[in-house]
Amino acid sequence: MTIWTVGHSTRSIDEFIEVLKAYGIGILVDIRTVPRSRKNPQFNKDTLGHTLSEHGIEYVHEKSLGGLRHPKPDSPNTGWHNESFRGFADYMQTREFSQAIDRLTETASSKRTAIMCAELLPWRCHRSLIADALTARGVEVVEIFDKEKSRLHEMTPFAVVEWESIVYPEQESELKITVCDEETLYRRTADLFAEIAIRAVRKKGMFAVALAGGNTPKPLYSLLSDDLPWDGIHIFFGDERCVPPDDPQSNFRMANETLLSRIDIPEGNIHRMKGEADPESAAREYEAEVKSVLGDSPFDLILLGMGEDGHTASLFPGSEALDSHKLVEAVWVPKLNAHRLTMTPHAVHTAEQIMVLVTGENKAEALKQVIEGEFDPGTYPAQTLRSAEGEVRWFVDPCAAELLAISPSPALQASA
Repeated sequence: MTIWTVGHSTRSIDEFIEVLKAYGIGILVDIRTVPRSRKNPQFNKDTLGHTLSEHGIEYVHEKSLGGLRHPKPDSPNTGWHNESFRGFADYMQTREFSQAIDRLTETASSKRTAIMCAELLPWRCHRSLIADALTARGVEVVEIFDKEKSRLHEMTPFAVVEWESIVYPEQESELKITVCDEETLYRRTADLFAEIAIRAVRKKGMFAVALAGGNTPKPLYSLLSDDLPWDGIHIFFGDERCVPPDDPQSNFRMANETLLSRIDIPEGNIHRMKGEADPESAAREYEAEVKSVLGDSPFDLILLGMGEDGHTASLFPGSEALDSHKLVEAVWVPKLNAHRLTMTPHAVHTAEQIMVLVTGENKAEALKQVIEGEFDPGTYPAQTLRSAEGEVRWFVDPCAAELLAISPSPALQASA
């Protein structure tokens, strides 16, 4: 037996019908607790049922498979950090849920059946947990994305199946992920930055760090103390916009305003990318500068952020720089219609320490794919960090972490 899953999202009703017909769906089982949509009224229960009927597709509303469940205080499903998912996992232990699954499989035995919720992507929706329950019962589940793209559902990696019952216990992870509020996040990363810097200067007389650009690291830079041994600290940049250094978009300008202008650091210790120059020439010049300062030694620390499309530094989806053997590349970013200068994975991966700061709900989906998804760095470039030789530490706020199933690190500890 096969059951399909689909999210209506913001599709027009005609587009949605085309998707269902592409997979030969004869029955649509609506698993929304509240079967209506203010923004997309074409998916209100009565309207949708009538339209489906006109196209020969049956409509069933199965409220007992709806989401919006609350977790138990003693929930055994602490592997889910998202409370809605944890609450639904608790509900999956009930007789009501089991009976609803039985009704669904009975329905699917008569015609091709799909279950539907609102979210386009299955991993953002409780239907992925229903898919787990069906898979545990020997049902093949196919997740529909559009009329040409679908995939076979895979059981959630940390699910524990006992007969037809599933629990999602908390799992220890080798990944170092610290989830905390923004104030704590920036304080901890500033403390760790200082600890690594002081240790490196004491050990070898120099600390080499590449700073991240964008808005996320601004509070971190503001917290760094002017008492650090800046004489022995060399500041590089992981990427740069191709603009002059005083341009509002310049990563150097941001770092200068939040950090460099207020500390006593030798001018020769600041190594900026020349965004105002010819991109190719600037990339070659910067690579030579990195080598002249570091020789064959790696960076002690590289700071990174991550965009909502999964890019890091200026390594965007589909970038040829992902496979480069150079340290620095000039890249053209079509979505921005602009050139960027960026360190490549070849430069980043050899760093002794890598700190990645991710904040905001708009990055939750990409972060889940980067951390837990199928390896596809061409689509999610930050996945390349899985191959890093040094230690990678993720610092994430609760909004960005809301879809993660992997347990965060219980505490932040700098390695000796």
